[in-house]
Amino acid sequence: MAKHTRDSAEAYFTDMEKMKFKYRVEKAVGDDTDVFLWYHIAMGKKTIATCGWYHLINEKIAELRVLFDPRPLLPAA
Repeated sequence: MAKHTRDSAEAYFTDMEKMKFKYRVEKAVGDDTDVFLWYHIAMGKKTIATCGWYHLINEKIAELRVLFDPRPLLPAA
């Protein structure tokens, strides 16, 4: 699994803005150390359902994992 790091939230958001995706959050659940998001990402004409887990340490994202179904992005069989 690839691991990427960023030095600040600003760096993360700058990278996300470059992708030009549109996010629609459907549900957010969390506590003091973990946040789970269910959301859709619009990638041009395709939209994919996505789940993200954000682990917090000292109120900062220390780790994040994203799961999604890539089938809408694949060529038709």
